[in-house]
Amino acid sequence: MEDNSKPSGESQSAVGVIYKITNTLNGKPYVGKTKRSTEVRFKEHVKEKTYIGKAMRKYGIESFTVEVLEECPVEKLNEREIFWIATLGSKAPNGYNLTDGGDGGDGGSGKGRSQSAETRAKISAKLKGKPSPKKGVKLSAEARANMSTNHADFSGEKHPFFGKHHSPETCARLAAANTGKKHTPEELAKMRGRKHTPEELVKMSVARKAWWARKKAVENNGGT
Repeated sequence: MEDNSKPSGESQSAVGVIYKITNTLNGKPYVGKTKRSTEVRFKEHVKEKTYIGKAMRKYGIESFTVEVLEECPVEKLNEREIFWIATLGSKAPNGYNLTDGGDGGDGGSGKGRSQSAETRAKISAKLKGKPSPKKGVKLSAEARANMSTNHADFSGEKHPFFGKHHSPETCARLAAANTGKKHTPEELAKMRGRKHTPEELVKMSVARKAWWARKKAVENNGGT
């Protein structure tokens, strides 16, 4: 989707990826395609004047995660992008995709071409009423390892936000975005009865202290 980047750094491989960027504050997803690394596309999105780009700048890039949904031949990227946008329901207002997919992007021989209305209608009709193919599916050890490797590029000093801090204004916007937000029954069920490890408890304690420090900073600045 909306991936109008130049082909610099483009892989010569005939395989591309469908990726998902998720806003961890509101759960909104974005599906895109690329023949390059997700790290490259993630950084490019932040700078672009697109819906997802504006959201990343508004909420802060540390509030977004990126993951690979699947790898496929480049000639299948448009088709699979349409599939995943429909499956995940990532089209606005539920997500950050502004079209049904299959257009734009830096992936595949179909670059610059859009799927016909008939093709989109067929794919949409085929998917209606069907649960996500990922529902109830447990990731294999290999898949988990791949995801861990992908996210390693954004951990520690490699994360674009490493060493930086939110301004009081950004803290206020983040607080406003979460005001009134309620967990779904499924989310509540997962949280109930869960026991945290000592490491998790330490991280939660640090996070709480940081939250209160930011809140106090916002209040001291007049809540702006």
